[in-house]
Amino acid sequence: QRSTIQLDDGSQVILNFDTVLDVKLGDSSRSFRLKRGEALFTVAQDTRRPFTVTAGGGKVTALGTRFQVRHERKRVIVTLLEGRVAVDREHTGEHRQLTSGEQLNFGADATPWRHRVVDPDVASSWTSGRLKFRFTPLAEVLDEVNRYSRTQIRQQDAAMAEIPVNGIFEVGDGASVVAAIELMLPLEGRLRESGEVVLVRR
Repeated sequence: QRSTIQLDDGSQVILNFDTVLDVKLGDSSRSFRLKRGEALFTVAQDTRRPFTVTAGGGKVTALGTRFQVRHERKRVIVTLLEGRVAVDREHTGEHRQLTSGEQLNFGADATPWRHRVVDPDVASSWTSGRLKFRFTPLAEVLDEVNRYSRTQIRQQDAAMAEIPVNGIFEVGDGASVVAAIELMLPLEGRLRESGEVVLVRR
């Protein structure tokens, strides 16, 4: 279940399913700790009280902005949708400022973080109950779809991972995703006894 929280300072937080977020609003700071899951933050400006989100050894400081943080499998993904944020890593001392459409992906250890440019509309589509993809590699599509669906979908071989997918799918409706992929691509979904669906080439 997604939920929306309106904070006393005028900020808004949208929580994805299975998300745990600690909130501390004080006279001199607004601090959040994302223990797991995903949250989208729309920040009300207040220069007297910095707005920070910590997750997995990283800290995000908002500079009047809209951004989301995802924390799972010992990794953190920070995506800036509007405005600016600063990201600091506890273990490496690294610091970076992001502009709209930039994304950082890093682990809890000292491994290098990965940077890329994404479509903000696609990255935040989960907040509407739909998953939007534009030329997204099949492997990424399946990872995202499987987060919400009991029916797990996987590709038959690694060579299929980079096949681009375009479409808008309802969150949690794995059957419609398989049906759409069969229409768009030369792939076929085969149901296994385990209950998972395997995509194979036609």
